[in-house]
Amino acid sequence: MFKPWMGAVAVLLATSAAHADVTLYQDDNFQGRSFASSGEIADLKRLQFNDRASSVIVHGERWTLCSDAEFRGQCVSLAPGRYPTLRAMGLNDRLSSLRPEGGGWGGGWGQDGQGTVVLYENDDFNGRSLDASQGVDDLQPRGFNDRVSSIVIRRGLWEFCSDADYRGQCITLGPGRYPNLRTWSLNDKLSSVRRVNGGGTGATGGQWSAIQLYEHADFGGRSLDASRGVDDLGRTDLNDRISSVVIRWGRWELCSDAYFRGRCITLGPGQYADLQRWDFNDTLSSVRPAGWSPSND
Repeated sequence: MFKPWMGAVAVLLATSAAHADVTLYQDDNFQGRSFASSGEIADLKRLQFNDRASSVIVHGERWTLCSDAEFRGQCVSLAPGRYPTLRAMGLNDRLSSLRPEGGGWGGGWGQDGQGTVVLYENDDFNGRSLDASQGVDDLQPRGFNDRVSSIVIRRGLWEFCSDADYRGQCITLGPGRYPNLRTWSLNDKLSSVRRVNGGGTGATGGQWSAIQLYEHADFGGRSLDASRGVDDLGRTDLNDRISSVVIRWGRWELCSDAYFRGRCITLGPGQYADLQRWDFNDTLSSVRPAGWSPSND
């Protein structure tokens, strides 16, 4: 319930919005009460703004916004700009935590939060966690063999393998939050982890891709490695047919028209099982990097 004192706080915050990095608004189109912040907030409930935001203005740097407290649940990465509604992202009146992505990604990630790479026992970063930042050639002695279901990577490129000593099926992933490993058929199958400097190989032994496009939702159907960028998917038979995407590193611009025209969205590392969230299902025509490369790490 709105209380009189909250109005005064809202006015104070609104006056500082010009100097803040992100401003949340209670209603669409930047209307209603506003809340401004220049640092991470793990739980908006403490500030009486939980599940209230409907539009956002991002200043200065990219921010991560999440549906649950402690940066869990459904998360989106937003570049500086004006977002008059959060409905297309499935976050309208659902926002519970947020933080800047610059400066080493802000505070800690996950439950123990300090590692460069953290393994979680259950999907969506739940259950026991293990900091694997030093690399682990055999997860068995750690009690984590064949138990990992989700991963957070803060920096660097990392190789994850189904067998000890970096053997068996291996994938290479870059910075991001990976709420499950089913895309690569590695859920509850990991046995070793190590950092790599590039030139890694994927599950099939070929060069791993920064971004993989899939014909159907949930990473089904035909797929296309778009790591070199694609200015016109019309040259393939996948134009206006992409429904899900996996991004292993970097930030990528996805556009509805060829040559990066039309409506565009920018996505960071992660698994996007259904582009319908952004009303982008079966509309993708071009893809390119959005200014990030592994050498920036």
